[in-house]
Amino acid sequence: MVMKKIFLFFSVAAALIFTSCNSDSRPTVLNNVVCILNQGNYSQHNGSIYLYEETTKSMSENVFFKSNNYELGATIMDGIYNSYGIGYILCSNPDKIEIIDITNGRTATDPITDEDGGLRNTRELTLGENYIFVSNAGSDYVVDNLTGVYEYTNSFVSIYSAFDNNLVKTIEVGSDAQDLIYANSKLYVATKDGIVVIRCDGNDQFSIETTLRDEDFAGPVKYMCLINNVIYASIPGKGIWAVSPTGNTVNTYPVTLGYDGYLFADANNYIWTIVTDYAAGTSNIYKFDPKTGSYESAVPAGQDYYSVGVSPVTGNIYYSEANGYTSNSTLLVYDPDSDQVIDTQIAGVGAYRYLFFSYLTYADEEESAM
Repeated sequence: MVMKKIFLFFSVAAALIFTSCNSDSRPTVLNNVVCILNQGNYSQHNGSIYLYEETTKSMSENVFFKSNNYELGATIMDGIYNSYGIGYILCSNPDKIEIIDITNGRTATDPITDEDGGLRNTRELTLGENYIFVSNAGSDYVVDNLTGVYEYTNSFVSIYSAFDNNLVKTIEVGSDAQDLIYANSKLYVATKDGIVVIRCDGNDQFSIETTLRDEDFAGPVKYMCLINNVIYASIPGKGIWAVSPTGNTVNTYPVTLGYDGYLFADANNYIWTIVTDYAAGTSNIYKFDPKTGSYESAVPAGQDYYSVGVSPVTGNIYYSEANGYTSNSTLLVYDPDSDQVIDTQIAGVGAYRYLFFSYLTYADEEESAM
């Protein structure tokens, strides 16, 4: 007899709890799992999902393929899950959102595809008020002749209903749409020109309200974290911009960021990022404290660091070495209390993002997420 799982979920931003109704008094086992999204190579369609169990330090490889008998795709961009354990995995080749059971990678329903024009060169996604929001770079671009950097000039946000996965609307937001935050019935979109604010008016009505920008600390915004009603936005080449949701600059922090400016906020409201010095061939993981402004390296220096995440259960730091981005990554698990790497594992190609969750199963059941 297969019993229902009892979910106790932890998200990046907050703890979410969902418990199935039952009166069973049998002992339960808590499974603390790290879902590793491996980006893969664009031309080889080898993006994948691995699941790592924190207590047993065991790794389950390529669970999406094993559960569904087809490859996830190429260039996995982002992932998120809801309080029912439904995961949304964003892919850019082909452009689609796979909808899965986050505990085992099995598809829960048909994917959202680009057939309706809502997905085009996808970037990031988030959830909010029964909607799925996706940032898209779009197809149009210009190339800077000096730097070779691409600017996607007609990027947009696509909005889907989380009830039936149908496209509700697309909204153009300017150049280089990237990260998304949804809070207080507003969607905040990182773009080249600042943070575009989209107001959600109800009844599937959305409109651009304003663009947040500090002319004294201006630059393309890449990633954002919301902590205590303050948005912390990365601006590579400048640092971290702390801004209120109404556009008032709270503070600016001229710290060194990586080229993509990735930020990860942990359960204790610290922000983590990756910095690679390509000339020197070294990488490091940095920890930023919004309360004090301190910014310091958190793990031993290495090469080709490509991702970072922090477990809300153990506090361990997860990061990966890309190994040239063509072969499997090396996952490293660092315990800040003992100040050492406590485990290494082989992950997929380009280990890129981490989703942390926990769930209970009955001790006498063989059912497992792994």
